[in-house]
Amino acid sequence: MTRPAPRPPIRTCVSCGRKAAKQELLRHIWSELGPVADARQLLPGRGAYCCDRDECRNRLYKDSKRWKRLFRKT
Repeated sequence: MTRPAPRPPIRTCVSCGRKAAKQELLRHIWSELGPVADARQLLPGRGAYCCDRDECRNRLYKDSKRWKRLFRKT
C-alpha cells in the first residue's frame, strides 16, 4: 500500500479570511519596529498570514488596531 501525499499546511488570511496553502500567503511577524514581512517564513515569533492581493494588504496595513489584536500588543 502506498501512502497518500501529505497535505500542505493551511493558513487563513487575517484580512479577508480566505484559506490557502501556507506557501501562497505572506507571513508577517512583530519586531521592535512594528510588523515585518517574512517572505522566507523563517523568522522566529508569532506569525500572521495575509493574501498577496492588493486589497487585503492595503486593508491590513491601514488598520493599526488589527496589528495590535493579531500580535496581542497593548
